[in-house]
Amino acid sequence: MRILILTQEEPVFIGPMLIRFSKIRNKEICGVLLLGKRDGGNNPKGIFQKLERIYIYYLIYGLNGILSALIRKIVINSENSIYKACKKYNILCNNISAINEASDYLKKLSPDIIINQSDIIIPKDIIDFPKHGVISRHGSLLPDYRGRMASFWSFFHEKSTGITIYRISEKIDSGVIILQKNVDSKDFSDYFEYSNFIFNKSAGCLDEAIKLIGSGNIEAEKINTSTPLYKFPTKVDAILYRKALKKRNRQSKK
Repeated sequence: MRILILTQEEPVFIGPMLIRFSKIRNKEICGVLLLGKRDGGNNPKGIFQKLERIYIYYLIYGLNGILSALIRKIVINSENSIYKACKKYNILCNNISAINEASDYLKKLSPDIIINQSDIIIPKDIIDFPKHGVISRHGSLLPDYRGRMASFWSFFHEKSTGITIYRISEKIDSGVIILQKNVDSKDFSDYFEYSNFIFNKSAGCLDEAIKLIGSGNIEAEKINTSTPLYKFPTKVDAILYRKALKKRNRQSKK
């Protein structure tokens, strides 16, 4: 099966996950399209918004998580760079500035399936182009926690924690579910530890989903899009999460 990956450079979680997947399906990946760099929410404007964003990340990931993330960002020019990994594994990789530029590459590469790990809304003509459509990975058990930072919200609320691989449609986090994997959030002391596990496991989930699609053995379940769409956490959300985490960890020690 010819696989095209549509993504953005993000060296903390997505980059390492896609590199791991590329090792599994190296011979089937016909190309990678990079749409710039990925950010967890809308880009902050001005020094105060940027400082607030850093504080939110600190509250969500903790000091150890922030330091680990910084180390991974520092080494983006080596093992965590998707672009450099493509060169290493001899995979065609191109940078594009807008999603409509992908159409020309689709005609040239003729993928059977596209894996989307960008935060860009994919237009219908691209969704309809490959034989098996476009699939994506989501950090919760859909339809719960549609939207941004799904793994954070599900971990915070201790509900629907896990991974969903689904075939997308035009609306945000809509389409049909290919497979889901439950993950018990109680096994993790904080969100950064949980995130590492989720993304490490996601490469295998993508591989399993493609096997299911290739075999035609799918019991596709349509995603209920009436559930709420979540946004990037605010400072208040992050403070409430930090308080809840401290309470949770105290109770687990009893």
